[in-house]
Amino acid sequence: MNVFELLRKRIEERFPGVQADWDDAPVAYGFLDIKMNGKKACVEWRPGQGFGISDLSIPDSHVFGEGPDQVHEDLESAFLAISNILSP
Repeated sequence: MNVFELLRKRIEERFPGVQADWDDAPVAYGFLDIKMNGKKACVEWRPGQGFGISDLSIPDSHVFGEGPDQVHEDLESAFLAISNILSP
């Protein structure tokens, strides 16, 4: 299990009922789309670079190709950032 899979597992354990869809078998990089109670986030993972996280809860707040809102090098800080987005 890679760190991206561990992140998804932690999110699903912390937020029962979350919808977390991702690219099949991320190896070189991957995307995780997260939805819960009207809140949305997208996580891009690149080994050696970390996690790019975008809060998509506000309609029309992002333009394709503009990059993530925040970047985290490790699993724990990425998990905390996502938790902040999903928490009420």
